[in-house]
Amino acid sequence: MRSDCCEKGFYVVCDVRTENPEALDKLTEAQVDVIHVSNSSKNAADKKLKSLIKRFIRDFKSNPLKIILLTGDKDFTNDIHEAKNEDGVSIEIMLVHPQVSSEVLKSFAHQTMHFGYLVSDIYVEVDQYLKVTNLPSTQEERGTMSRLDLEACST
Repeated sequence: MRSDCCEKGFYVVCDVRTENPEALDKLTEAQVDVIHVSNSSKNAADKKLKSLIKRFIRDFKSNPLKIILLTGDKDFTNDIHEAKNEDGVSIEIMLVHPQVSSEVLKSFAHQTMHFGYLVSDIYVEVDQYLKVTNLPSTQEERGTMSRLDLEACST
């Protein structure tokens, strides 16, 4: 992909109610457009992202275009294929994908990159917690906590 280009948009489509608020704040600070869709609506995020891609192509098709799509979802295969074959549009598509992703989807992109490679040199400190719910209310809290500590230490 050429380096003489400028960013027209960077979008994250998700249900903001279920995402980590700190991560959303960092995306906003980085000037990323976070678009909320309800996760109760099947494929809502995919549909919104597809409409953003089509709008981008429509609005800027007189220029050479580049789309960097982060997905492994085969539902984007037809959209990538149509974008590449649209008359009068010069477009390059780079696909950043997870380990398990559609081979057909990858075959339609001009370039592919494994997501792990993209983030391999980024250090992330992760705190691991286990949320335990629906414990019997008849048990003493201290006894339950002791039992959970024993279980955690034995794994």
